[in-house]
Amino acid sequence: MDINDLIEEYGEAKEIPDYLLERAGYENVNGVIMPLGESAHDDYSGDEMRNHELYDEDGNWDFENAEREREADREMKKLKQEAKDRLKEEYQKLLKPVKKFVSNDLKKELNEGLKKWFKDTFPGKLDDLAVIDAPQIRFLHSVNDFAQGRPELPREWGIKIIDRAAKSYFTGWYYENGVYKSLSDDYFADQEEQFLQAAREDFNFNEIPENITRDFEKKYGPRSFSSQGPFMSYVFRRIVIGEKDPAEFWGRELFDLREKFIERYNGFEDLENLADFIYSEGHCQGESVLNYNDNLKEDLKDHVPKAVEEFEEGLASGEGIALSLIANEAYLPDDYSLYNDNNLRNLLEKIQRYERPEIFERKIPDKYSYLEELVGSKSKRKKLIMLADIDSGFEEHLKAKINRDREYVARLPENEKITEELEELGVDCDRFYNGIPVREFVFEDGASVSPAEIKERFLAEYRSSLEHIFDGEVVHGAERLEKKIIDTLKKKEIEVPDKEQRKYLFELQDEDSLKRVCNVCSEYASKPQNVKDSQRANASVHHFRSVNRFLRGDKEVDEKTSNKYSIKVSSKDPIDDVDIGNDGGCCIGIYEDEQTEIFEYEKGCVDRFEKFLREGVREVPEITENGIYMPFYLKDRATQFAEIYRGNDRIGMALMFAGKNERDESVLLVNSIEASDKLKRDSHYGEVLLETISFIRDYAEQSNFQHCLMSDHSYNPARDHAGGSPDFTSVQKIHSSREEFYSDALNEKGKGNTVSWKRL
Repeated sequence: MDINDLIEEYGEAKEIPDYLLERAGYENVNGVIMPLGESAHDDYSGDEMRNHELYDEDGNWDFENAEREREADREMKKLKQEAKDRLKEEYQKLLKPVKKFVSNDLKKELNEGLKKWFKDTFPGKLDDLAVIDAPQIRFLHSVNDFAQGRPELPREWGIKIIDRAAKSYFTGWYYENGVYKSLSDDYFADQEEQFLQAAREDFNFNEIPENITRDFEKKYGPRSFSSQGPFMSYVFRRIVIGEKDPAEFWGRELFDLREKFIERYNGFEDLENLADFIYSEGHCQGESVLNYNDNLKEDLKDHVPKAVEEFEEGLASGEGIALSLIANEAYLPDDYSLYNDNNLRNLLEKIQRYERPEIFERKIPDKYSYLEELVGSKSKRKKLIMLADIDSGFEEHLKAKINRDREYVARLPENEKITEELEELGVDCDRFYNGIPVREFVFEDGASVSPAEIKERFLAEYRSSLEHIFDGEVVHGAERLEKKIIDTLKKKEIEVPDKEQRKYLFELQDEDSLKRVCNVCSEYASKPQNVKDSQRANASVHHFRSVNRFLRGDKEVDEKTSNKYSIKVSSKDPIDDVDIGNDGGCCIGIYEDEQTEIFEYEKGCVDRFEKFLREGVREVPEITENGIYMPFYLKDRATQFAEIYRGNDRIGMALMFAGKNERDESVLLVNSIEASDKLKRDSHYGEVLLETISFIRDYAEQSNFQHCLMSDHSYNPARDHAGGSPDFTSVQKIHSSREEFYSDALNEKGKGNTVSWKRL
């Protein structure tokens, strides 16, 4: 039934019965006829209804105008649907190519966000610009920019990266009933970078869980080696991507190369540190897995930076490690850093000697050709030539030996004076020069020594060395050295107490820490600018290196080669005894193979070191420490050695000087009883020292010395077996030469006070 027909039949709409109005779709509301369901106007007054565009002036429904409005509403619904379709079309177009990278949860969020945005912003017509202005559409544009350029991006990577980026971006307009609120128009200006930045910000590299670091180092190597490269990649995959055990990542090839490098050259001290330096991320121009500026395929492949490639090419060409490193622009140190890095020079030299031994095989000069037949040991020949090169007097001594001139030493003017003075003191010079009968003894008890006991012997040597280096008389800047040691330990993540740090260093037991302390101290005391007393500094360096050799070597007890021991006075043969210091483990030994040249710092240090590596030619003497005094000891008649043997092996020695006190009484001064590493490991170490002391006492007595003293110096392992203090105040070596020499308790002129000496 039509409402207009009813109005015509009843005259006025308000007279129409309610049931007929209802059939026609209308109702009478407070005397006003209006369509069913228009209850929103229930509260209108009659005047308000008369002013409403859908009602006439009497407040009755304007049926013609209402129809026009219905048509407009139908048009609006059509436009709105077209806008929704246009928005949906744009959404689907953008979503389709990256659908696999957008999680279901994110899709839901985007849909809900679009609905809310549409409801809040629909202007009546939705053009292309309006569609793009939707933040969810803008977001999908950025997702496309990010993902479409990376066709090989793993799905799980894409999902997690994009989800995390969205959560970071949408903070602030995200989340009210799961609906986005607002977003700055230019938020995605730098879309790609912001995507990764959002992922980066989701975790803090300074707060990486310990288990992740531990897992990484267990699988690949130290974090310090790859702090900004492979390690960041690994963490990124573990935390951002959620991979339990990343199988590959940027820089993995660096680890493979590093591992091969260490395997090939295993055995060199500090090799791992060198490998970390060569293959470190620091030479990779700061690249990391988080840098997605290039194609993902290029980013994720095993990557070797240019610096490493050049180094590997050098190795392949036969240049070797040292030259490949020093010729590489990325690694090339400057003059100052090379001069100061004693460990690096030492390591590079050792490696070069290992790889290219022919470079360092010097042809014996013609003037020393006689040594080739006379001396079978190549090592001993080298020592002889080294000494002869720096001491012409030693060369004359060698020639006298070859010519069987047994009186050469006795004829030296300085020695004639020594003999005269000793005879005036009442010393039996014949006995003193030629010695007493050999002392032989055997131990049959089968005693053994524990590794812990051996270690303690070396720790005692370490503590003595540390005491000397810190006493303020050996090096400049002892406090600076202490700080350097502490900083080195802390850098290696070794826990160091904040207080009583020097006490901590003296009580160290951990072998890794001990090695680092020894390295720092020996390096520091090897630099001339740090040294006050070169002789004592050289001795300290020697003992630190001795401890270090023990720590990095075999800790097991040496098998006994013989149970027969002997002690005798040395003949001081210039050939046979040139290495007596080496055999005895003393700092007056000639340790050329263990020393590193310290170049005088000046412009061109790098060039000279490279020349040395290529040619094996040094520009300064090769002997460091106190081995340079060996020619003097061998010719000086006021110096004598006692040699300690196990079987045929010389395993120790005693350095002794003929001297006198202020009362012109003869004194045999025992500088120290030196023990080689072999003797320190010997189960009868203590008994051998006591036998040596007994032998020296007899030697002093038979040579008619009035007194026999032994140095109370901490480097002397036999100091605890000495007696009380003498009743005189000063001693001096019988010394008629102007040449300097080394003693632990006498100055270079041979004088000392008895504070440093005890009766033997």
